[in-house]
Amino acid sequence: MNKSILVSVIIPVYNVYPYLAECLDSVLNQTYKNLEIIIVDDGSTDGSEKICDAYANKDARIRLIHQKNQGVSAARNVGLDNMNGEMVAFLDSDDAYHPAFVEIMLDVLTKKQTDIVMCERVFCYTAGEMTAHLPEIDYEPTSCESYDKKSFFRKIANGFSAQSVWNNIYKNYLWKDIRFPVGHVYEDLDTTYKVLALCNTICVIDTPLYLYRKRPGSITETVSQKSISDCLLAKEHFLDFVDKNTPEIFTDDHIEKMLRRHFRGMISLYGRYKKGSNDDPKFMKQLRNRIIETGSVLHIHSKDVTLKILDFLIRYCPFGIRVLYRIIYPLRNMILRFLNK
Repeated sequence: MNKSILVSVIIPVYNVYPYLAECLDSVLNQTYKNLEIIIVDDGSTDGSEKICDAYANKDARIRLIHQKNQGVSAARNVGLDNMNGEMVAFLDSDDAYHPAFVEIMLDVLTKKQTDIVMCERVFCYTAGEMTAHLPEIDYEPTSCESYDKKSFFRKIANGFSAQSVWNNIYKNYLWKDIRFPVGHVYEDLDTTYKVLALCNTICVIDTPLYLYRKRPGSITETVSQKSISDCLLAKEHFLDFVDKNTPEIFTDDHIEKMLRRHFRGMISLYGRYKKGSNDDPKFMKQLRNRIIETGSVLHIHSKDVTLKILDFLIRYCPFGIRVLYRIIYPLRNMILRFLNK
């Protein structure tokens, strides 16, 4: 592997004091050393800013940028605007890399002559150190599948999750004209498909190299009017992309599968939503109507019992949906945290 390739790692930071040192150590301790580590402190006030300063003083590879709080999208965009690497990767500041993340990903990218490499991730339901969950890995991936753009989008349509930017490494040209939507959550969902559309080839490996922390209170775990609106907007943008690329890429069967997942996703958001003091009082009714419209478009298949039950509840007993998710979702998370101790 050519070790002269500079890899930029972009880390947006905002009020993650308990987790930040582990995150930064996981980058500094990479087996591949030719890194440009861009830390964008997005106006932290909990001491994270001081940790950033301390790390910047002890490693010359770190470029630290302090800015007023503008959100994760703006912080990532600043990192993209300032990067010099031939390759780029992202890391959320409460997560961590496996020590060989860059080495293995870059090796695959260069050998396969691909534009993006995606790895598996390990979900950690812990407030403590995630390095205890580091898996034993084979430095040579046992599965390394390459796809052209058309076949990869069809893989997504069939259910493969590729909406995150943090478990990937990219050639830098892909980000020349693409930036994250400032002020929006679910920014990955509204961005990744645009990057994928520029690729010639994408490679997926089965090696778990990214440690993803699932914690209460994180953006993805908080279901508010704002997060639901942003999520639905991002999905609508993607579905517009799908519509424009049918039938060249997507078939009617692909569209139905994606709508079914969209329907289930909206039901989950509806059930987990907790009204805020400044929320529009009509929001729940409007969301329910959108779900019913999607169900009508789907013509819920008679053999899909789960979808039929969800469709019935949202139409005739919406309170039942909320009770269902108020019990099942917390119970699910509690079980997962117990199993990951």
